[in-house]
Amino acid sequence: MKIKMLLLLSMIGLQAIAQTDPIVMTINGKAVTRSEFEYAYQKNNKNGRHIKIANFAKQYALYKQKVAAAEEARLDKTTSFNEQVEALLSPTVAPVSIPTVSTPSASLEQDARRLYNEERREVEANGGLVSYGEILIRINQHATAYEENKARVLADSVYRALQGGADFATLAKKYSQTKGGRVFAVVGRNEVLEEVEKALFSMQAGELRAPVSSPFGFHILKVYAREQYPAYEVVRPRLIKQLEMANLRQQIIRQQQGQSVNTVVLAPSLDTKGATAVDENLKREVCDGLLVTAITHQKLGILANNRSELERYFRKHRKEYRGVLNGKSDVPKSVDEVLPLVENDYQQSLEKGWEKELKRKYKVVVNKKVLSAINHK
Repeated sequence: MKIKMLLLLSMIGLQAIAQTDPIVMTINGKAVTRSEFEYAYQKNNKNGRHIKIANFAKQYALYKQKVAAAEEARLDKTTSFNEQVEALLSPTVAPVSIPTVSTPSASLEQDARRLYNEERREVEANGGLVSYGEILIRINQHATAYEENKARVLADSVYRALQGGADFATLAKKYSQTKGGRVFAVVGRNEVLEEVEKALFSMQAGELRAPVSSPFGFHILKVYAREQYPAYEVVRPRLIKQLEMANLRQQIIRQQQGQSVNTVVLAPSLDTKGATAVDENLKREVCDGLLVTAITHQKLGILANNRSELERYFRKHRKEYRGVLNGKSDVPKSVDEVLPLVENDYQQSLEKGWEKELKRKYKVVVNKKVLSAINHK
């Protein structure tokens, strides 16, 4: 009887929570509550901006789809992510790779270029970048010895097939358990699992590595090349976002210290010991922002600087650049003649393709009744 009563009270409590903070939408089954949505809307609808709720809902859904993609790629499990979250949320820990703006009047563009130079030097000092392909034969966390051995046998079989000349992309799509296989990615240090990183940075261009074991399973790796750090224009959007996040960190510190801020002021919550805790919405904003920045960099940033792909895109769209050279009607013969334009257009095409994939892969369900209630506040 007591158990039934407790269950009934729990259900009543859950219903009460649902009523006070209803769900606006779900992204692949994960709920976005009204309080989260309104917080994000208010942050993006200030300084004279007037975004319609319906339009913002579409933008926010896409943003959360990118978060879902980052989580699926396990970017929230990396050391660098956890260090950055800690740096942003702790007033006592110095930020990691996110310098604060030097003065209130400093040029954001100058700071972005300074950050770019620092990042490039750090990446080059740590071995540069590696482009690679990966086939993951996943192992469940609670797998039995039989299941683990079965996965090992499959990984060995795939590896032998690749040694025999099988196409990497074909086998990745068929066997890899990373949703289609990571056929091409470019990474630096501290961006992938430690076991994978150790293998990648010890491999030569063109090398195929026998299955590498990690807590997630067996990774079959192929290194394509050592890559140069991308041009400033390619990574500029990410750098600007990082600098904005640095300013957000200063807001968090002032909030924790009880100082007023010029932006949105959030009432701090108290934990069970009475210590001031970071507002959950603010914490989510920080985590989601870092994840979206990381997954965008992984999916688009360096790929857009891939020389062979840029040239391929240019050859396909070369006639579209007619007349851009000194006002003449000539069609450019080389991608270098219109490189900034091609880089921008190619990145835009990559982004559109990626967004289309996100919308197909991560289902969005909107509660129109709740959204309408926000719209008519």
